[in-house]
Amino acid sequence: MYTRRLIQAARLSMILAFTSTVAFSQSVISVSQKGIVPNDNKDDADKINQLIASAPANSTLLFSDGTYNIGSPIILKSNITIKGTNPNTVIFRQTGSIANWQKNSAQGIITTSQNIVNDNVHVTNITVKGIYTTPISEAGSGGKGGICMRNCTNSSVKNVSTSDTWHGVAFYDNKGNAKTGNLIENAIVTRALSNSQPGNSGRPRGILMNSPYGVVKGCTSSNSGTGYFLGGTGIEISDCKALNWTVDNGYYIMVENCVVRDCQAITGSSSNQGKGSGFTIAYQKGGLVENCKAQNCGNYGFRIHVPQSNLTLRNNIATNCGIGFGIENASHPYPEMCDNLQFIGNQAIGNNLQGFFFRQMMNSKVENNTAKNNNQKGINARNRGAITLQNYTYGNIIEDNVCEDTQTKKTQLFGLYDYNKGNYQKAAVQQNNTLMRSATKATNNAANAINVVPNTIKHNSKFGQDYY
Repeated sequence: MYTRRLIQAARLSMILAFTSTVAFSQSVISVSQKGIVPNDNKDDADKINQLIASAPANSTLLFSDGTYNIGSPIILKSNITIKGTNPNTVIFRQTGSIANWQKNSAQGIITTSQNIVNDNVHVTNITVKGIYTTPISEAGSGGKGGICMRNCTNSSVKNVSTSDTWHGVAFYDNKGNAKTGNLIENAIVTRALSNSQPGNSGRPRGILMNSPYGVVKGCTSSNSGTGYFLGGTGIEISDCKALNWTVDNGYYIMVENCVVRDCQAITGSSSNQGKGSGFTIAYQKGGLVENCKAQNCGNYGFRIHVPQSNLTLRNNIATNCGIGFGIENASHPYPEMCDNLQFIGNQAIGNNLQGFFFRQMMNSKVENNTAKNNNQKGINARNRGAITLQNYTYGNIIEDNVCEDTQTKKTQLFGLYDYNKGNYQKAAVQQNNTLMRSATKATNNAANAINVVPNTIKHNSKFGQDYY
């Protein structure tokens, strides 16, 4: 009996110790009880930073409804969570002058230090409002981001809104971590329009994930410079919207082995008003773009940039864009090539020029796609074809695609049009001569010559003249 009581007492002691540890590890600190009161028109930044600095590891700082004035950057640290009681009514409002904020080297209204690894940092259930209601132009500088998570691992930004900033929500400045495990979820960004410095690196992005193996899901970026910018390795994005971006692209993706699913890029009421391309996938290897939609984009719906390779585009839709799906080669002329692209089951409908436009593409597959009612802006000698094969398209399999025009007034007068028809031998000589001249870095120029193989084409348009 005595032994049993000892065992029971030991078990109770263990339970109490475990409960105490859990309670400590999940410490919630109400900031109002620490003298940080909303709606008092006082600058709360210093008090918030002092509380962050003194809070024990794994603390959650809980902010009640109201507006908190932020006159200088909030600097987060490892093992800390900033949480509001309601994402719509807990507001962090940037205050002070643009000139004073320019003097601060921190890049965000809420941010982390880039000089140390910040692990297990979380921001959730808040709204951040910037002061840049009149955006800082590309020639200017000094814009600050909404939530800028620099050099972070295992961290997240969830259920937040930002407006009138440089970047809206961003993870970047990773210092060598192979897999960061960072997450942006249910973020709503509007008017990320101000530049932080002149040039491309200072351009505003609604949502930026430049963090290996980061995840972005369920977000909306609207009326921002570039909707989304993704860079690095293994990044996944799903169920997101880019709306009415003002510069560049809805999604600019420079990711090795990217995964893009169920996303939308919609801009303007027509392609004449829409800026840039919906989805740009550029320069890397590997990836999947699936079940996505681009609409009203002035350039391409889906733009693949040479030398992007080993990429699959499946079951996507491009409608009312300049070109539905295509390959861009700006600054990357032949001999650079796209290799092993897979266009499977996509639809290009009602676009200004071609539905599908291919160049500098080899060893790729174009199957079971539909090009319908395209060429809305007319046809000339250079843009024939609902599906067009331009320069340096060799060794590809193109079959079981549909070209049709169901309009009363037909515009898609050509179906599949191969500009290389009858010129493969001539093109092979030109191609390899060009390659030999340009392969100055190769130890053996002759070994770089490409064996030019004609495309394998099986096609018969429902409407429109085929030429191949």
